[in-house]
Amino acid sequence: VALFRGVSNDDRLKLSTIISYFGGSVILQLDSTLTHIVCGTKNLSDIRTTLDIMDIDLNPSVVTPDWIIDCIRERSRLSVDNYSIDLLIEEEDVKQLELIEKTKEAERLERVRMEAAQRVKCEEEMREDVNKRLLIQQAETEQLKQKLIKEKVEEDRRIMEAL
Repeated sequence: VALFRGVSNDDRLKLSTIISYFGGSVILQLDSTLTHIVCGTKNLSDIRTTLDIMDIDLNPSVVTPDWIIDCIRERSRLSVDNYSIDLLIEEEDVKQLELIEKTKEAERLERVRMEAAQRVKCEEEMREDVNKRLLIQQAETEQLKQKLIKEKVEEDRRIMEAL
């Protein structure tokens, strides 16, 4: 005996037809015959409140609509353990997952940006180092050139004095 909560009217009609066809029944109001609550949402507060108010000592199995479909497909009453409403993904869950994904993507992009900035900084430092080395080499070359010129001038002077 099933009661629906958080299931669209269209799905409720389809599932009710299937349940009835295969010998089950559907109730519209909570009563003592209830064996299964078929939920399309994680929120069961209204049922828990009603059970408390009516002082009904029931412990119905709470399942997702997939349980009904899979039972029909397998032609057997399956364990309800794999059909917990905790496995349902609600709109809030989807929004939270999207937010987590956006956050992860933003963090990934920030890491990529930081790595790129680090590479640019490293390249700039390397460029500065190369430029410093070039300046040192140019200075050393100029000094060597001046020394060679002095030596040549000195040699030419000695040759002129010897003549």
